[in-house]
Amino acid sequence: MPRKSVQARANETATAALRPIQILHSDETSAFSVPEFCARNKIGESSYFYLKAIGRAPKSTRVGRRVIIFPQDEAAWRQSIQDNPLPASLRRAAEAVAKKEAA
Repeated sequence: MPRKSVQARANETATAALRPIQILHSDETSAFSVPEFCARNKIGESSYFYLKAIGRAPKSTRVGRRVIIFPQDEAAWRQSIQDNPLPASLRRAAEAVAKKEAA
């Protein structure tokens, strides 16, 4: 009889471990992958990696194998490119995004 109760507890623990974790998503808690960030800011991924190489990309965080960018880091990056403009090829895309969000 005790063996059944141990088995039952083991099954309950296994079932509890398999329940999905609920993640709340909102504008404040969401993070963007590099492709999502590039799409939001209308720049190509190669431009993002160029900016990263010259030290002008937004702060990013590694989670396992993924690289994510938080909204506050994106906002800080936009402010920095307004204060210190990007090369002309990237400036037009950044200005278009800023105008779209202002509207």
